[in-house]
Amino acid sequence: MKRISGEILSKYKPEDLFEFLRKPSTLVQCIPGVINYEVIDDNNIKIKARLDISDAGIPEMRSITSTFMLSLISLEKERARYRISGKAAGSSYDADLEIFIEPYNDGSKIKWNANISLSKLLQILDRFIGIEEIARRIANLALEGVERCASR
Repeated sequence: MKRISGEILSKYKPEDLFEFLRKPSTLVQCIPGVINYEVIDDNNIKIKARLDISDAGIPEMRSITSTFMLSLISLEKERARYRISGKAAGSSYDADLEIFIEPYNDGSKIKWNANISLSKLLQILDRFIGIEEIARRIANLALEGVERCASR
């Protein structure tokens, strides 16, 4: 199991950003790389996305496609918890994701952390392509996408 985390600053207030975390069907519209999605119910959505891995150093592989289930587990005043289960490169992965949004100056600080479990094949690939860094970049891009959605 790997633990990764990150944070970004936003000019938007926590309540404006938190609206996007309440429903996976709203959140998915902010995530870059989404090819299509299917709303299962208010808390679960199946997503197919193209993940950019161009910085992994493999010239023949610029992106991979992943299909995953995004499930809202719990929602509190400043925290949302999600479960992500999917496949990429023919192998499975699971992640528990927590997102915290707190006031910061006139905007917000968005902190996130995830515990990721990779199948054996992805663990082997991780030695060569740095899945942890790719996951961190994708998570930050998704949170930046939420910020862009808030500006609409």
